[in-house]
Amino acid sequence: FPAVLGAKLTNRAAFIQEQNSYAGVATLKLARYADLIFLAYDQAAARIGFREKCILSGNPVNPRIGEVDREEAYANFNLDPNKKTLLVLGGSQGAASINGKIESSLPELGKLKDLQLFWQCGNHPKSIAAFQASGNAGLATQFIQDMPAAYAVADLIVCRAGALTLAEVTAAGRPAIVVPFPQATDDHQTKNAETLVEAGGAILIKDSQLSDLNLASFIAQLINDDSKLMAMGMASGSLGRKGAAEAIVQRMFEYMGWR
Repeated sequence: FPAVLGAKLTNRAAFIQEQNSYAGVATLKLARYADLIFLAYDQAAARIGFREKCILSGNPVNPRIGEVDREEAYANFNLDPNKKTLLVLGGSQGAASINGKIESSLPELGKLKDLQLFWQCGNHPKSIAAFQASGNAGLATQFIQDMPAAYAVADLIVCRAGALTLAEVTAAGRPAIVVPFPQATDDHQTKNAETLVEAGGAILIKDSQLSDLNLASFIAQLINDDSKLMAMGMASGSLGRKGAAEAIVQRMFEYMGWR
């Protein structure tokens, strides 16, 4: 907010990039002062107004996403290329409710012989210890350094619905089960998720539904349906925008008259 306001008070150009499908308060208040507004989701324009300033660009993501060789990624993580991989993400800090549900589901998930877990637990050593004691195939780790490679091995993803997480999921063209963070401002994660769900690329589960859900059975039905996974992956990829950073910079340069 102060950067855009400062730019206008000193007669400088100002640009906004709104990452969510439901524009935040700062974007709404500053939209009239911005020269251009870059959107990750076209739905945000209706709430922002000033349509003539809005440009659908997507969210910038690591350019390696969608480009990593799958077989090399399996080898890097010491995962089995003959098993389906469930990638579980909760952000770098982990998501307590998702971790808790995965932890309680380990015995049932372990019965799925063609499945391996790749579980980013965040700062939850108890979850890592539970995984290691369970005998399940795969890997549990506090943090994944190489996310493009992680997406390369994923057949199905369980994750929150933050703007950048979904930007990466769609850039990778991966199907997802999304569990929006319920305390997100204006419930914007649910609104982000609904965009992907409406396109057919994800299934939404409310955080409050996790405790009563037979997650292992739900995952088993989905991950064994290759045609469903393929259709969801294609729908997810249709929303992916890998060149967002370059598109944003190019439009700013054009606006400023730079080459």
